[in-house]
Amino acid sequence: MNRWKRLGFLSMLIWLTGCTAFQTSNELHKGRGALLGGTPDAAVTHFTQVTALNGNARYSQLQEGAWTYLGRAYYDAKKYPQAHQALERAVAINGDDSFARLYLGLTLARQGDYETGRKEVLLGLKGLYDSLHYIAYNTSTGMYWDATGQIRTELQATQSDVQAANPNLDPLFARLETLGIRIEQEI
Repeated sequence: MNRWKRLGFLSMLIWLTGCTAFQTSNELHKGRGALLGGTPDAAVTHFTQVTALNGNARYSQLQEGAWTYLGRAYYDAKKYPQAHQALERAVAINGDDSFARLYLGLTLARQGDYETGRKEVLLGLKGLYDSLHYIAYNTSTGMYWDATGQIRTELQATQSDVQAANPNLDPLFARLETLGIRIEQEI
């Protein structure tokens, strides 16, 4: 009898895990749709659900996580303190999350910390370039990622401009934000 209870418990655990994974994926996709559709407050709601279900969830080969998406949604909603907090958490979970670094840098600059913001933006741009380059040349789906190389070219050019900005990013905000959206659409 004890054996059947264990099997029942194990079956229930597997079922709940599957439901949680489905719900996480569903909320992540809804949040991305809202983010790309220009409704960041709706995206915040979805990404808050994702972080509650699985804060370590990742989306694509670029490895951006649930906390990164939540931070980006807060950033787009112009809620910079919340964006800062979520993006710091994203970087703490995965230091190689280049999207988190890019948007953390933008958030810091929006909050007046231009030098640290510029450093984070540069780390994000370099990491995104390296990741796209790796994906394009070393994965089976690489032929579909930035097939013309335009995004990688823009990433390199933007890195040069950010380094020259020394350290004021104000004239580059729109360009950096547009670049982030282009990469997200590429995914």
